[in-house]
Amino acid sequence: MVVKDVSMAYEDLVEFRGALSPATRDVIQLICADDAGLRDASLRIVDNDLSTESVFRLLCAALMGAVSGDPGRAEPVCLLSRIWWAGAETLDDAMDGQLNVGAFGLPVSAITVASIACLTVLPQEIVRLRAGNATLERMWAYELTLTNLKSAGGQLSDVTPGVATWKSVMTSYVGKSGAAYGRDTAMVAQLAGLDPGQQNAWRLFGRLFGVLRQLANDRAADGAPSNTDVTNGTWTLLAAHAMDTLPAGRQADFRASYERAGTDRASYDDVQEALRLPEVRSGYDRRVRRVRDQLIRLLDQVAPPSQHRDLVSWMVVSSADAALIGSST
Repeated sequence: MVVKDVSMAYEDLVEFRGALSPATRDVIQLICADDAGLRDASLRIVDNDLSTESVFRLLCAALMGAVSGDPGRAEPVCLLSRIWWAGAETLDDAMDGQLNVGAFGLPVSAITVASIACLTVLPQEIVRLRAGNATLERMWAYELTLTNLKSAGGQLSDVTPGVATWKSVMTSYVGKSGAAYGRDTAMVAQLAGLDPGQQNAWRLFGRLFGVLRQLANDRAADGAPSNTDVTNGTWTLLAAHAMDTLPAGRQADFRASYERAGTDRASYDDVQEALRLPEVRSGYDRRVRRVRDQLIRLLDQVAPPSQHRDLVSWMVVSSADAALIGSST
């Protein structure tokens, strides 16, 4: 798939990202002016969240550039998103026991409380301060609440035993990753004054893009010496696809091995062997490409031709390429 030169729009987005960092600190200091403890803890959480360096998190700014020519108009949404993601990533690490506590200089309990604040009350205050009018404030508050509900449901499904299917794990991915991107794109569509039908299309685009980003993260984890999703018993879409693909006689064994993989090396190796089967890998890659193609079709509907739209297309194609596991078909 050919992607056009997007260097100018990309540089605009990088410049915007640089300005967003001090603006994020400023808004936290404003919101927490009367609570030094929450202010300092929230600042440490934002400062330690390296994922905010990803330009993919600025999808909504690129889309705003596509409809208005000015990605900077998305700043209020990007501020909310950056603080929310910092809280989500930190809380997720704390729950998984992967938090580098020394980097924060705070006890886990304090980090947990501040992370929850970054997910809830701080974004709520940004909505109140930056929406600009009652109608937009009401719509943004709804998007934030909807995202928190779906994200909580997606995270719960990760730790709740059950039969993993492509549909069930996709629902989880939409919650824990897609909902936040869908919130951002819907909020920017509302800020741009788009009609409800367009807002719904942007929300769907963001959710699917978030799923694609999660698939790219899964691929990175799959290439690591030890796949923490497998050892934690977290069902990925690749594992769910394997369950759909393996013969009925092998599915029960695969599920049992997956559940034991965190404590039994032989089970872990059995899982990895199944995930590397050619028929599993090729079918999975076809599904990733279908998500990519659906996003490209949606993009043509939600944004007029521009270099910023080309930048979004690059984001989609790059994410899909990073998600593919390298099958030959």
